[in-house]
Amino acid sequence: MKVQVFALIVAAGLGAAACGRHAPAYKDINTNQPAVAAPQSPATTNESAPTPSATAGQTSPTAPAPSPAFRMPAFMDVAKGYPKDLPNYPRAARINLQYGPYENTDTFSIAMLTGDPMDKIAAFYDQVVKSNGWTVSNRQVDSEYSEWVLKKKEDNDAKVTVQKDKQTSKSFIIVVARTAKQPQKPQPAASKPQS
Repeated sequence: MKVQVFALIVAAGLGAAACGRHAPAYKDINTNQPAVAAPQSPATTNESAPTPSATAGQTSPTAPAPSPAFRMPAFMDVAKGYPKDLPNYPRAARINLQYGPYENTDTFSIAMLTGDPMDKIAAFYDQVVKSNGWTVSNRQVDSEYSEWVLKKKEDNDAKVTVQKDKQTSKSFIIVVARTAKQPQKPQPAASKPQS
């Protein structure tokens, strides 16, 4: 054991001595100057682009286009952290939550875990669906797996899936893709040519 520790100390000392007192490779970088774009390869060079010598000394940082401000989907209950018309199962622990815009659609999904039996979970979601005006497109309920495919009006969809884990006897509840189409922004009117 002592020989191994000694060998390790000697190896570390030799490694440090071999490195010497070299300056780091990044010592010449000045962080107070704007970044310079990397040179383009001939295959990607644009003929009309100014040459680097023409732009030397000029700095024109281009800011990225501002992203649209995030807005909470209209169906969300911000205080409770779930959709107003599709609440979380009350005796479940939240293990994952995602929401945001995706392809002009407000989306929300949540994964929960509970030890309650499937019939109790199914009774809860049957009541939620009925009391919140959802239309059931497809419903499957059994002791191991349950699923509700839901629709409200023409642009609101949801899917609730409950699956029992055979190892732990707990149930995963996943509310997937509670969605609603985002309102389209009005397009500017095309100007008519003057005659």
